[in-house]
Amino acid sequence: MRDPSWDDLHYLLLAVRHGSLSAGARALKVDHATIGRRIRRLERDLGRAVIDRQRPGLVLTAFGEAALAEAERMHDAATTVARLAEARPKLAGAVRLTTTGMLATAYLTPALAAFRKRQPLVEIEVIVDERNLSLARREADIALRLARPKDSTLVTRRVATLGYGLYAARDYLRRAQQQLAFVGFEESPPDLPEVRWLNQVAGERPIAFRSNYRMAQIEAVRAGFGIGVLPHLVSKGLTSVPATLLAPPPNMTRELWMLVHRDLKDAPRFRAVIDFLVERMARDRGLFEAA
Repeated sequence: MRDPSWDDLHYLLLAVRHGSLSAGARALKVDHATIGRRIRRLERDLGRAVIDRQRPGLVLTAFGEAALAEAERMHDAATTVARLAEARPKLAGAVRLTTTGMLATAYLTPALAAFRKRQPLVEIEVIVDERNLSLARREADIALRLARPKDSTLVTRRVATLGYGLYAARDYLRRAQQQLAFVGFEESPPDLPEVRWLNQVAGERPIAFRSNYRMAQIEAVRAGFGIGVLPHLVSKGLTSVPATLLAPPPNMTRELWMLVHRDLKDAPRFRAVIDFLVERMARDRGLFEAA
């Protein structure tokens, strides 16, 4: 005996429901011979007759009646699953994320391409702003920030730790020798960890390039202006400054937090984005933390 095919059971079920092989065949849009062949194959697989061929019409054996009852339950279960699938809310609509230019360019935008393949109806908007946009006023729906906020209306979660180092273009280090210059910040808060770290390392050495835009600083380091305090995440193609040339202070890290307003955290499309980013960042932990 072999496991019966659900399709063959379905053919039997439709034939009985419609009262004859011919009527069942019409309901299934197949010919009479096909439905008869399917039922004979079902009997062969089960090793038992389901139709009493000694009696006129479509009469089931006792075993056929029991098999039909199970087929009815299987059909009801399949119908329920189909109904659940139709009732499941479709993920669609806009989700607005805000973060810094560096994170948006170096990580978030490429990562969200994979989310788009999963959920093609969700429209992603990435708002680059170094300011803390208000989630309460719906200036954005989800935020990725390098500091944990104190707003009690927000649900917060630490999603990554960014490690930093001293980086420069390879050619710059070869040319500069002991005449080192740095890429720094323009009018940045003095309590910003990167600013304190840079001031400690640079000392009295010159700042060859300043910008309040992190991506401009990164490109300035790539262009050979000088040494920058950069996250490991954006260090591809750059060289870590050796301790023999410039001894760095103790390792610097910053925490990356995801924020969402309490009223939005369980809405399907927002939850899908949140879960995706949490999963993705856990997978990419090495990119954030390792030099």
